[in-house]
Amino acid sequence: MVKLFIFEPYEWSYCGGVIGIISDTFENAVNFIVEKDRKRAIEDKTTGKVAYREYRKKYFAASSNKFKKDNWDQWLLTHTFEVPEETETRIAFDNWNYG
Repeated sequence: MVKLFIFEPYEWSYCGGVIGIISDTFENAVNFIVEKDRKRAIEDKTTGKVAYREYRKKYFAASSNKFKKDNWDQWLLTHTFEVPEETETRIAFDNWNYG
């Protein structure tokens, strides 16, 4: 069963936003967003634009126990929904909200 994994910023004092990844497992969802970000950063460098996002596996967790308090890079899994119509891993939404 494919699911929608929703990640929200954890302990960000100045930012908000949400990332939604459709995938079969939590691990595959995190791997997908990290890999997509690497490709996007490489593309940005070739066009002369600076990539402002940098996702790493250590920045994503299913519980807050693995995070240091008040670290702006952290994305916490807050919701998981089954999505029976979907079949492939993809980014459903990736929205940073700088308040």
